[in-house]
Order: sequence, then C-alpha cells, then structure tokens
Amino acid sequence: MSEQTGGESDEHGALLDSMNLHWFGPSWHHDPNTSGVARQRVDPPVGEPCAYCLTPIRPGQRGMTIPKLTSDGVSRAAYHVLCFLLMILGPDHVAQMLEENAELATEFRPW
Repeated sequence: MSEQTGGESDEHGALLDSMNLHWFGPSWHHDPNTSGVARQRVDPPVGEPCAYCLTPIRPGQRGMTIPKLTSDGVSRAAYHVLCFLLMILGPDHVAQMLEENAELATEFRPW
C-alpha cells in the first residue's frame, strides 16, 4: 500500500467534504461543536433560491445544501429544511410528522 503525501490527502479530504450534506441556520437542539457536525455547518446562502420551492433563502432560516452536478462541474443546491424533507420523504409523510409533533409544526412554519 502506498503512502499519500499531505497534499494528496488534503485534496482527497476536500473532495469528500464537497460531496457531503451541509447545513445552515440555527442549530437543532444540540451544540454543533460537541456533536461532530460543526464541520458541515456553512453560512446561509441568503438570497439564493431554494432548489425545491424556488423561494429565496432568508437570514435565520434552517436548511441544507447538497452537491449538484452542472455542466461546469459540482456546485451546491440549497434547500429550506422543510423542502428538503418534502423532497426526501414526500408530502404525506411530512404532513403526518407535523401533525404528530407540535414542536416541529411551529419550527417548520411557512416562511
């Protein structure tokens, strides 16, 4: 097995990081610095349209960014957290989840 140089390892780490889900906005009920997810926290892409609902991201909103392949390479698509859940789980599951949990319902109020 060959050893990698520091540069190759750094480049590999940056590539892997670019493929991760990142999050923005206020933390979700835990300290991100002690939970190991602080590295994936990014500045909110304020003004950028959500890739699901096309409504611009506003300051203070929670959400995620995920890799997006374009003709120019890899960029990031931003989503409001509720839009991300709708995209992944579907509207029926999200509606049921919000009905069963009043705290989530207030957290994900319409923007």
